[in-house]
This record gives sequence, structure tokens and C-alpha cells, in this order.
Amino acid sequence: MVDKAARLLPGLNRKDGVRWMGHRPSLPDTMPVIGFSRNSKTVSYAFGHGHHGLTQAAVTAEMLCDLISGETPKLDAELYSAQRF
Repeated sequence: MVDKAARLLPGLNRKDGVRWMGHRPSLPDTMPVIGFSRNSKTVSYAFGHGHHGLTQAAVTAEMLCDLISGETPKLDAELYSAQRF
């Protein structure tokens, strides 16, 4: 990845790089956040799927499309709301 990044960013300083892998984007209850921001209905969230992001992408997209278009999602959107925390 560093070699690819250096090709795209010729000025990239590779000298002091440290190999690191972060935590998976999981939330305390292991459920993703899908829905609108508390402060704006023009901001929507779809994150925190942990190890299941690719497998849950289609269902998440369908749910978020329903919410944005004012339709009722097939799944209970309140279960995935950021306001549950």
C-alpha cells in the first residue's frame, strides 16, 4: 500500500512510517448505526458494521434509501438509530 500511495503522492515521506492496523468499526452493542443525524435530516449515517460491512451493505443501502425517500423500511429503523446511545 505504501508503494501505491507513493506513486499517487510523489512527496510522501515514507521514512518514519509505522505498520499499524486499527480496530474494527464496531459499536458497544455490535449493531450498526443507520439513519439520520439528530441535528439534520439531510445528514444520514451508515457505519459500524464491524466485520460484516460487505455482507450487510445491500440491506443497509436499501434501508437508508427507504428512510431518505420517506418510505417505511422493512426493518425497524429505531433499532439502528444513533440516538440509542
